[in-house]
Amino acid sequence: MGRPSAIEAVVDTGFTGHICLAAHLRRRMALRRAGEVEIELADGRRVLQAAFLGEISFDGRQRTVLVTLTRSTDSLIGTSLLAGKTVRVEFVRGAPSSSHSVHSIRRAGLA
Repeated sequence: MGRPSAIEAVVDTGFTGHICLAAHLRRRMALRRAGEVEIELADGRRVLQAAFLGEISFDGRQRTVLVTLTRSTDSLIGTSLLAGKTVRVEFVRGAPSSSHSVHSIRRAGLA
């Protein structure tokens, strides 16, 4: 659906899914409803959340992944998407801290 575009996302090592997309970006990605998944929140509560299938290009490879939505303005990349990858973080003493996205993904609409 439309032309592929980049979506910035925060790497969240506490998120075991593939992608949690900021809900306001939903229309930029052709998603198919795939049911519900049970997720555990940071406070330990378990909730059911709508799940979707979406097609992305990540690390040079086209894949179909499970996508959940969040009301947050930040989209998240989870550990399922990072399986088999190496993530390197450099902490520089004295550098200004930032909550900006650390990885971006290219995505396209579902075929």
